[in-house]
Amino acid sequence: YLEPSQAKALDFLMQLRGQRLVSDVVIVAIDDKAFESFGQRQPIPRDYLARVLRGLRRSGAAVVGLDIAFTAPTAAAEDGALVRAVADFGEGGARRVVLTAVLPSSGPLAEPAFGDLVAHGDPRVAQDSDGVVRQAALLLPKDGSGHVPAFALVIAARLQGIEPDRLVAALGGARP
Repeated sequence: YLEPSQAKALDFLMQLRGQRLVSDVVIVAIDDKAFESFGQRQPIPRDYLARVLRGLRRSGAAVVGLDIAFTAPTAAAEDGALVRAVADFGEGGARRVVLTAVLPSSGPLAEPAFGDLVAHGDPRVAQDSDGVVRQAALLLPKDGSGHVPAFALVIAARLQGIEPDRLVAALGGARP
């Protein structure tokens, strides 16, 4: 009965607090404007994403979340450029790039060595009836059995040096 009032009160408190940005974390997502600048071309050029990662590394980002679909391979040179940029970003073997999407089944992004360079988080979030996200699950159900950590949680964990599979175990979910 009081849920609508509670939601409005929470929204008001969040507005009063103001926006707080963490400069160590960067989320890369393609919005409509950016998608149009690529001529609505899919997949997004991987060499472009490699340049973005290199720039973020130079600017001091500690962790980058890529909320971009990598479902199809592109030219091996473009995919290879992205693999090298991710490897350079994760100096010393630290997984500092977090992906939301499943990787293609062939090409450099499908190689197990690339999978070892990145962490994965599930991008699903539940919206309230008014379209606002006020709550987020830390673990989300995985196909079949078990759980996977949420994208935002994996990013926060990577900022602290915690591996995603340790998150699942620590939060009481079955290992993925």
